[in-house]
Amino acid sequence: MKNVFLFLKKNIFIILSSIFFGLSIVFAYIIFNTMGYFGTSGNTMVGTIAISNYETSQYPAIITSEVNEWRSDAIFTVSYQGYEYEIDLDLFALQIQDTIDGIGDGQENSVIFTLSDISKLTIENELELVFSEYIMSEIDMDAFTEEIIKDMGYMNILKHYRLESFFSNNDLDMTVIDSVTITSLSSEDVNNIIDTLSVIQIDGNSRFSILEKLGEYEFSNNQLSIIASGIQKITSETPFTGFVFSQNGILPIWAEEGMNVMILKTNQYDFTFFNDLDLNYTVEIEQTSSTSIELRLVGYPFVADYSITKLDETVIPKIIEYYENPDLDETTEGIIIIDTAEETIFHLLVQEGLDGKIVCYTRTITLPDSTVLTEIIYREIYYPTIEIYQENIVEK
Repeated sequence: MKNVFLFLKKNIFIILSSIFFGLSIVFAYIIFNTMGYFGTSGNTMVGTIAISNYETSQYPAIITSEVNEWRSDAIFTVSYQGYEYEIDLDLFALQIQDTIDGIGDGQENSVIFTLSDISKLTIENELELVFSEYIMSEIDMDAFTEEIIKDMGYMNILKHYRLESFFSNNDLDMTVIDSVTITSLSSEDVNNIIDTLSVIQIDGNSRFSILEKLGEYEFSNNQLSIIASGIQKITSETPFTGFVFSQNGILPIWAEEGMNVMILKTNQYDFTFFNDLDLNYTVEIEQTSSTSIELRLVGYPFVADYSITKLDETVIPKIIEYYENPDLDETTEGIIIIDTAEETIFHLLVQEGLDGKIVCYTRTITLPDSTVLTEIIYREIYYPTIEIYQENIVEK
């Protein structure tokens, strides 16, 4: 007896783990069986209803009652790009006589449902309010509703569908969402970019990083900046969020406001954003001339419409500096003369200045139900350029 207690004491954790593991298997079996994943061998089943012990005359009442109870608990949903719709199962009519007529003894039988044209149109109209009329125009509604009817026949408790699984156009994931052509590049930059890669993937449910994606390639900082700037431009009118980047203080010849990213590998100046959709997108790069490339964002079309508004939010006044030059007079070319009662001031512009500004980019999101949302996606800061004059003040 003492040895038994010693054995139990030493192996108590193993014993308890085995017990909990066994209980978890039993629990999982009960849950899955309840959800309709397992049949009962030898019994006559209708969906998840065991009817072997009932008289045939009782079938209509039993099946109708069980189906109504199941229908009140069942949840069937369909989602696309983070938007979700719960399907109203009450729109599907139970065909009790067809169900009974199709019962085979000792078999697993399906419950028969039908969907009227009016109910089908109701579902389609409701789906358009969630996923947009354009997206629903690409859906094979017959295949979609037939799949629902089939799964209802099994009386599944939980069922989730991905809307893109029912696109009638198999090439819809190759839709060009947006594109931009970057010009005034050096032929060396163009050749190295095109020779090195043609496609960059933006993974779903993840943060995109230029340095992580392209760090292993032999790109210069300027070439990475060109690619990142193009991606910045073509992802602005998308659901992508959380843009983090540094910008060039002075626009390169190939850049513009809203397409201006500075990448420095050594300093870890990166360009990142988050794709919280559960779909991958790609950026295709193609040469359009010896000094230009085109970037295209390719993937499934979006549910909402996106547009960008650029606003000069704040003006940063330029600084003016004066340096004395006693040689300036009225004969100096380009001289500016300011004459007062006390003195004559001669100014010569050496460097023209420019006011700086903070540019705010606001994204407007229009949902299929006409709801409009706005969000600031990023700001760019352009610092002022100093204006420099030479000056000679001559007192009267």
